[in-house]
Amino acid sequence: PDTPSISQERLIAEVRAIYAGLVVVEQKCIDIDRSPAPENYACSYHPELKDPESKGLERKRHELHHVLLNKHYDFLSASQHPSASPALRRLARKYNMPSRMWERGIDDFMKVSLRQMPGTAKHMLDYLSFARSMIDRLNAEVPSLATEWSECIKGLDAYSKEL
Repeated sequence: PDTPSISQERLIAEVRAIYAGLVVVEQKCIDIDRSPAPENYACSYHPELKDPESKGLERKRHELHHVLLNKHYDFLSASQHPSASPALRRLARKYNMPSRMWERGIDDFMKVSLRQMPGTAKHMLDYLSFARSMIDRLNAEVPSLATEWSECIKGLDAYSKEL
C-alpha cells in the first residue's frame, strides 16, 4: 500500500508520544492484573454475578488490555514506517516490544482469565482471536520481527488448546 511520506522529526515525535501513552497503559494493566480481587469477586461473565464492583473491574481490565495491544500496534507501525531511520526501526528490539506485548498485553490477561474459568471461556476465545489478528497483522507489516511473532502465535495456540 502507498504510505504517506512523513518527516523524521514528525515520526520521532509520534513514536515518542505513542510510547509515552503505551507505558502508562502498560503500568495500569500490570497494576490491575496484580491487584487482589474483592472478596466477593466473581467474573462478570457469570450470569449470576450481580456485584457492580466485580463487573466494573473485569470490564476495566478487558478495556485496558485491548488498548494496550492497540498501543503496541501503533508503536510498531510508526517505528517501522518506511520513512523511519534505522535508529527508529531498532527501537522495537531495544525496548523489547514484542515480548512486552506478549507478557503484559496477552499472557498476563490470559493467566488472570484462566483463574476465573469456566465463566470466561467464550470471552477468552474472543480475546485470543483479537490478539491473533493483531499478531498476524504485525507479522505481515513488521517482518523483521517474524521470529518473535512466531513465538507469540505458539503461545496463543497453547492457550487455545487449554480452552
